[in-house]
Amino acid sequence: RPVADRTYHHGDLKAALLLAARGLVEELGADAFTLREAARRAGVSHGAPAHHFGDKTGLLTQLAAQVLGINPRHTGARVLLAELALDETKRTDAAAEVDKALAVNPNHFEALSLKAAIAWLDKRNDDYTATTDALLKLNPTFGEVYRVVGGVAARQYRFEEAAELTRRALTVDRENVRAYADLGAHLIDQRLARRQAVLAVAVGPEAAVVVVGVQHGEFQRTSGTRQR
Repeated sequence: RPVADRTYHHGDLKAALLLAARGLVEELGADAFTLREAARRAGVSHGAPAHHFGDKTGLLTQLAAQVLGINPRHTGARVLLAELALDETKRTDAAAEVDKALAVNPNHFEALSLKAAIAWLDKRNDDYTATTDALLKLNPTFGEVYRVVGGVAARQYRFEEAAELTRRALTVDRENVRAYADLGAHLIDQRLARRQAVLAVAVGPEAAVVVVGVQHGEFQRTSGTRQR
């Protein structure tokens, strides 16, 4: 147990973790956030965040609540809550947080990117196109919108579409370093998914149907039931 961990009072430790978490999110974004790195930056044991907040979602949700308690119009906190809701496939909750952010700033790039991602997931093609077009009108080199949508696709195990969207991000902005990293991850995940499909065929036709369905976004992440 680090010496620094023993110097904190119970309340101070939580405050230190929230402060470290805020710095990480502002620097790297919520998708790159890890509890271990938050603990390292706070100077506490790597198990401390889970003990106090449960998991990544618990810590970041409390962080957003803390920020909104100080400033209810903080768009970054709303975007963070939307991202967390999308991670848990709660699209309605995510859309509500995006709407609150856009009510404060209609041209908020991250909020508009998430709005595009939700429209893409819901197969509302006209809304998706209108939102991405609006963003590119504001900034013709903002390929980040396609990277964000690609990341959402990947979390739904739709790796082929994720890779295609991320390539599009790089077509718009060839200097998007995070898009290069994401593309590599999506391609690796795509190969692994295909390998799993081949192995599933050997197990039996029902297993193969489930694996292929997951690859095409036909199943929820946490169960084998088809999405309604």
